[in-house]
Amino acid sequence: MNFLRRLLCGSHALDLELCEACQLAYILYAMPKRMRQVITLYKVYGYTGVQVAARLHLSQAVVDTDLRAAMRRIADAYDGNRAALH
Repeated sequence: MNFLRRLLCGSHALDLELCEACQLAYILYAMPKRMRQVITLYKVYGYTGVQVAARLHLSQAVVDTDLRAAMRRIADAYDGNRAALH
């Protein structure tokens, strides 16, 4: 559960219900492999963007683009669910 907290909000404590954890796992699974690797190394393992780029043999621009896209996918999925509930 700690990796989910780091992924979504960095060091902020965030209690996720099981259904939200499953939803996040599905969102991550649905991402292209490289994007999933980038977001996992950055948010879960705490690598810097430069470290992610070096480890995956990518440019910093690609890492930045993948990070933004991954976070957008996560936010859009959660916003969509909130809108459906109201």
